[in-house]
Amino acid sequence: MLRALFLLIVCTFLSGCFTALMWSHSSVDEYTYRNVEIDGFFVNDVRSKLIVTSYDNAYSFSISESFADTLMLSREIQFTPEFANFIINEENEIKGSITLTYKFAHNDDRSPEQTKALRAQLASLGFKASRDKMTYTRDTSLHGRKHLLPEGIQLQRLDKKLTIRVRQPASIPMEVIGDVTEKVLLTPVTLLIDSIVTPVLFMQDLTRH
Repeated sequence: MLRALFLLIVCTFLSGCFTALMWSHSSVDEYTYRNVEIDGFFVNDVRSKLIVTSYDNAYSFSISESFADTLMLSREIQFTPEFANFIINEENEIKGSITLTYKFAHNDDRSPEQTKALRAQLASLGFKASRDKMTYTRDTSLHGRKHLLPEGIQLQRLDKKLTIRVRQPASIPMEVIGDVTEKVLLTPVTLLIDSIVTPVLFMQDLTRH
């Protein structure tokens, strides 16, 4: 009786381990990754959109007024961006997060009053300060869609492309990875850029996944 009970426990344990291994393996196989080269960041402050371009594709994200103001501030000071956890699905919906960091230099040319004003501005925009108030960071979640750029559109592109790692369903064939076009036709982005868009300037990217 004890032997039968022991065998039942062992079988149950092994069955659970096998099931866990199956789920672990399938979860890996469900997705694949691709490095997407980004050649432009633009803010449409009229429509509260962040538009990210990659060759003939664009990714549009609805953003808050404070984040739009933050991105516009990048034309005055240099943020270091960090991109994480970007994923796109079959419906061309994309989400991820961006962390912007600004570091004050000890040999800063600003006057004490200017430094104090900038720190106050960053705090008002949602940045968190380090203990010594030399580093300010802001984390922002992004949700948006992928589009096709109109042919012949003239935009100011980055001199040096940034690379963002994007996760997508593995069901998409390898030859169209990064272009989720099988189930949904991409929407032209014309309506998003029918007003003035301002280029966003970043210092460098730190991509994690």
